[in-house]
Amino acid sequence: MALGDDDILPIPFKYFVYCIGGLPASALLICVLLSLLLHFDQATSTHCEVPNWLPSISAAVATYTPEKYIWRILIALHISPRLYVAGAFRHFLISSPLRPYTGSKRFKFLCDIACGLNILEIFFLLALTCISSTEDHSLHAKCFGGFAISSIIYMLMSTWLFSESGRRRATHLGEKSYEYKILGASAFVVFSSWVLMSIGGTILTVKRELTLSSL
Repeated sequence: MALGDDDILPIPFKYFVYCIGGLPASALLICVLLSLLLHFDQATSTHCEVPNWLPSISAAVATYTPEKYIWRILIALHISPRLYVAGAFRHFLISSPLRPYTGSKRFKFLCDIACGLNILEIFFLLALTCISSTEDHSLHAKCFGGFAISSIIYMLMSTWLFSESGRRRATHLGEKSYEYKILGASAFVVFSSWVLMSIGGTILTVKRELTLSSL
C-alpha cells in the first residue's frame, strides 16, 4: 500500500481488501452469537409469539448491548478505508492507458458520478448504522432506501466502467474480476427485486386486511 512513490505499509492489497471487506460479516456473526448467549429470550421473541431459532438482524445488531456498540465500531472501521478505496478506484479507471481516447470527458464525468454514488452509499451505510430502527424508524428506513438505491446504481455503473476502461482485457485477472462483478451484480439485482416484491406484497396484504376489517 502506498500513496506516493514510497511504500507506507508493506501490506498486499488483497489482504487489505479481505480484512476490510470481512468486517461487516464478522460484526454480524459476533452480534448474533452474543445475542444468542446473552439475550436469547429477548432477541428471539416475536409479537405473534412464534418461537425463533435465531434473532433478527435488527435485534442482533441494534437493540442490546454490547452488540450494538460492537456493530457500530466494526462498521466504522470498515467505512473509513472505503472512502480511500472509492477515490483510488476512480483514479484506477481514469488513468487506464487502454481506454479509448474518444469520449474521454464523458468517461471521466461518469467516473466522477460513480465515485460520488459510492461515497453516498458509504455515508448512507454509516447513517443507518448509527440510527437504529428503534431510535428513529422513519429516518432509518430512508437511509436504508438511499443505501440500497445508490449501491445498486454504483454496482452497475462500476461494472460497465471497468469494462470500458480496458482494464478488463488487460490481464486474465481483469477478465475474471469482470465476470465476478457481472455475477455479483446480477445476483444482487435479482435478490433486491425479490425483497422489494415481497415487501410490496406484504404491504398490500396488510392494507387489504385493514380495509376489510374496517367494513
